[in-house]
Amino acid sequence: MPLGARVVTQVNRWDRLKGGLELVEAFAENIALLPEDAHLLLVGPSPDGPESQATLTQIVERCSVLPDSVASRIHVAAVSMEDREVNATVVNAVQRVSSVVTQRSLVEAFGLTVAEAMWKKAPVVASAVGGIRDQIDDGVDGVLIDPANGVAWAEAVRDLLLFPERAREMGLAAHESVRREFRSEEHTSELQSRTV
Repeated sequence: MPLGARVVTQVNRWDRLKGGLELVEAFAENIALLPEDAHLLLVGPSPDGPESQATLTQIVERCSVLPDSVASRIHVAAVSMEDREVNATVVNAVQRVSSVVTQRSLVEAFGLTVAEAMWKKAPVVASAVGGIRDQIDDGVDGVLIDPANGVAWAEAVRDLLLFPERAREMGLAAHESVRREFRSEEHTSELQSRTV
């Protein structure tokens, strides 16, 4: 990834319902809406079975047939789970350096990576599905989009990239929202241990 690129990141396991392939499609089809230095980073654990391997392979194969001008701006990383501390450190670092964190899930109960990103004061653009709708107050501490609408996703990401002060305010509101929701010492300690 070029030095100084603005990074839009999704962290999740390689599960079809996490919407990784749809995210690649949304980025590729709407790349003209995004700043020229915007790059997409998909990060997940090393596949642990045939279904997760198939999902990762499908994403990588889709990227491989995109025009070079698009494919060069999409990065896919599988992080080893052998050392959970190293894995957590990588995920933490990736979320902290991202300009925008996204979660384009098709289905989601509670979005742990959404909460982690919000705790780190990252602006989040996520699917308005399941528990994510309860985690994000749309337009206040994140942006909710229809997971089937790639244009709306690209426009929301673009706006946060082009208006960094707004993105910073949203990130601060997100942190405060998670602090309120994870009031108990047990929840706060658990979240902090995953996001140091």
